[in-house]
Amino acid sequence: MKTLSRILCLFMALALLCTLCACGDAPQADAPVPEQQEPAAPETKEPVTAYLDAAPSGNFNPFTAQGDDLKVVELLASPLGSFTTHTTREQEGYYGYFITYSIDDGICFSDGRPVTADDIVYSLELVADPMYAVVAPDRAESSVYGTDEYRAGWHPLYAVILSDLQAAQSAAAEEASPNPESGVPTPDLAETAEKNAAYTAEDAEKFNAALERAGMLFVDEIVDYCLDRYADEKAVAAVGVDAATVRSDDNYKVAFAMWCWQFASGLNDDGIFCTLGGGEYDLSVKGPTAYDFWQTIFNTYGYNMSDQGIDYEKSGQGIDELLRQVIVRDCPDLCRCIPVEPDTPSYEYVYGVTKEDERTVTVHVSSLAGAPNDIFVVPDQTYGPHEKGDLMPLLAGTEAFGPGPYDLESFTPEETVLVRRDEPGLIRGTADRIVIRPGVSASGE
Repeated sequence: MKTLSRILCLFMALALLCTLCACGDAPQADAPVPEQQEPAAPETKEPVTAYLDAAPSGNFNPFTAQGDDLKVVELLASPLGSFTTHTTREQEGYYGYFITYSIDDGICFSDGRPVTADDIVYSLELVADPMYAVVAPDRAESSVYGTDEYRAGWHPLYAVILSDLQAAQSAAAEEASPNPESGVPTPDLAETAEKNAAYTAEDAEKFNAALERAGMLFVDEIVDYCLDRYADEKAVAAVGVDAATVRSDDNYKVAFAMWCWQFASGLNDDGIFCTLGGGEYDLSVKGPTAYDFWQTIFNTYGYNMSDQGIDYEKSGQGIDELLRQVIVRDCPDLCRCIPVEPDTPSYEYVYGVTKEDERTVTVHVSSLAGAPNDIFVVPDQTYGPHEKGDLMPLLAGTEAFGPGPYDLESFTPEETVLVRRDEPGLIRGTADRIVIRPGVSASGE
């Protein structure tokens, strides 16, 4: 909301400046007055131009927008904290705080529908959904009582697939004789999928492909780390060329990182670079790729992503977080959550949210730091009936909803136009029209 406040303050200052500039000298007392005067044409105000770091992508969904898209959303929608609120500390028999959100007269969404208590409850349940905690963990944190219990026992489909593959790998390892050269045994995806009706062999294949992409990102971080810290000192010993060549020639980058990370023995007497996986490379012609490095790591640890497994090799983000990011981006259907712990009690509603009447909702929170004031409010059933654990309709939507100060008039990546709403709103816009463009203004602001 800080971004919104700064933008609105800028618009107020510009509007005031335009008003001052429009004021000219007062007419002289003896100036002739026309007998008949045509009605003055309505004044046309120049739109205010705002600049963003990059062109918006057009995803103005309040729940999934990121970066510069989210800055636009803050003008189109309004968060729950913009409503009239009343906070009460500790009631008899209860700890924490009770926040009451009241809907004032005349507050409507951009399509004219009045905001109701059902809309607030719907929006709070979306954020509390176990799938939302997977696709947007930084925005799903909440101190609302009942959120953890609502998510308890529900896990994303990709985590279920991973757990099954880990179990199958462990079972295969117990049956197989140790063979360090062949690495850990790899479970058969189709056989693993047949044992769990929750997903298909195709789902398991999509998971494996996503893990491979995440693995190469994992390797990229290792390569950057090694080039940054060790190239000047160890380039010649590792791959036989200077640091500048290692940094500029792709044939040497991954090879150098594999040597630093002890996944390669280095150059043999014939000048051939040898990896622990048995790979041999003439680096002047072709070196190992990020895929080759990842396969060497995967063959060592398999699906073990713990600190004693793949994450033992991390130089930055863990493989589990990189995998989550790739799956959210490339195959979000694997983020759907299912109940997998039948013995874990799970609520079908968030008990800390109470609809008092059609215009009032009370939320019980353990801490004001995690209060849902930043949650955007959208119309009930905007993204279809909300089925717990499955927010695919939510992820597919890009339209902006909300009782914000502006409506979206038009969008292109090069120019996005917002118009001020005339209806009473939570925050009144200070400019009639806003034109949003990527880049910086002529003044460099």
